[in-house]
Amino acid sequence: IMGILSWKILFISFLILISTINLFWMKENYLIGGTDVGNQLFFQLNFFQNFKPIINSSSPALEKICHIIILMSKAMTVSEKCLWWPNFVYFISSLFNLMIGTSLFASRLSMFPFIFILFFATYLIARKIADEKVAFFSVTFLFMYPLISQSMKQYNLDFPLTAFVCFSIYLLIQTDYFKNLIYSIFLGIIAGIGMNVKGQEVLFVFWPISWMVLYIIFKFLKKEIKCRELGKIGINFFLFLILFSSLSAIWWGSKGGVPAIFYHLKVYSSEMKYSDNFPPLLKYNRFSLPAIFSHLFALFFLKEKIIFFEFS
Repeated sequence: IMGILSWKILFISFLILISTINLFWMKENYLIGGTDVGNQLFFQLNFFQNFKPIINSSSPALEKICHIIILMSKAMTVSEKCLWWPNFVYFISSLFNLMIGTSLFASRLSMFPFIFILFFATYLIARKIADEKVAFFSVTFLFMYPLISQSMKQYNLDFPLTAFVCFSIYLLIQTDYFKNLIYSIFLGIIAGIGMNVKGQEVLFVFWPISWMVLYIIFKFLKKEIKCRELGKIGINFFLFLILFSSLSAIWWGSKGGVPAIFYHLKVYSSEMKYSDNFPPLLKYNRFSLPAIFSHLFALFFLKEKIIFFEFS
């Protein structure tokens, strides 16, 4: 018991250390280099500009929630030629903006919930498969991975996506081939929210779920699963699909999301040049933003004065 407890204490201490380091870096550093970082900040500010009046209004709470859901379904773009992203991360960042003000630090700080989700999900998966010791080293190696370490310090959608994919995989394991009702429900909720972080969530959860379904069918055909048990699994799987589809539809079934599906397919099929995804102000190559654009954002946030743009 003492051995297990010591590994848990070590994990929590490590998490506190990493959080402190990242907190200090986010507060002191104003660089926003990295693919999409400037654009994501740009869209987040536009979301917050529309989000704040809803919160500050005197409308009833239920009406505010309805308006927020409607806002979550809108594309935060400057042009019809611009790529669309879901708004869940922008929503979380806007909550931080409301609490501590509009600044680069506030937007970066909104990445912290996703850091905890990723680390705890990784820890729980490793502990489920092996033990506490393996779980601790899994989180340690995860933090040491350069791409993860870098992404934690940037404002982007890929890091939150990683967190939700990891959490979804843990819940999928816990469903025990969809025999567990509670975990099947939670999987539908978390995977559905993940789709509102970034649509690539489906690419990561589709294959393990497909394998599980095929495994269940194979076991049923071999008469290792009885009809009654298969019916229970089917109900749990159906509930998962209902929750997953309903939450995904907030964005991917909206006026912003549906065109985005075809637009992404068009871009990835090389029918369009990558540089055509953004209007002239926001054009950049695959690897870095124009220096002047980064410096402008650093200047805006440094003075904690945000210049908003009219969106067409």
